[in-house]
Amino acid sequence: MDKKKIEEKVTEVLTEGEYQSEDVEDAAVDLIHAKYEIRKQTEIDPIVEETKKIRKVVKSDDELYNEYMSSIEKENK
Repeated sequence: MDKKKIEEKVTEVLTEGEYQSEDVEDAAVDLIHAKYEIRKQTEIDPIVEETKKIRKVVKSDDELYNEYMSSIEKENK
């Protein structure tokens, strides 16, 4: 596709459908429809791994994180 056809397609996608919102940003989101949804299953929890790395550097007395990490470690055993 050349640039002009791509621009026409984008304009078409963004302007199709009814305008239901007075807020321009909300209207733009409402008019864009995702054709595909991508999901990826992982073996490890990236949030837990990142938290472990950070906790090596920063000592935290936050009991919430301590309890969360304890529960995750119990689940993984």
